[in-house]
Amino acid sequence: MHPAHCHHCNYDLTGLPAQGRCPECGKPFNTQSYYRQQHRSDHPLMRYLRSIVLAGIALAIVLFGSLLSIAADHPLRAVVITLVIAAVPAFGALVYWRSELDEQRKSD
Repeated sequence: MHPAHCHHCNYDLTGLPAQGRCPECGKPFNTQSYYRQQHRSDHPLMRYLRSIVLAGIALAIVLFGSLLSIAADHPLRAVVITLVIAAVPAFGALVYWRSELDEQRKSD
């Protein structure tokens, strides 16, 4: 377990429940998400890096599939297969993006 400190006032939360209000500043805390709060960057591009990478992978799959469909005997089949495969990282990007938005709303 990581040492727990309030990310608002740096009060030591050792011995307190996993979540609640800081006795020092009164702000809500959650020690279970302590590691994420301490190690995530405040730069927007870094916070959304997983989403950006997964969206880039989905785009690369679509581009590669488009090139393959040109040479395929059944181009429509190649396009459908490509879109199905690209949907997986695209969905992952959406999930990571949404979870980051929810996390940001909780911390505000």
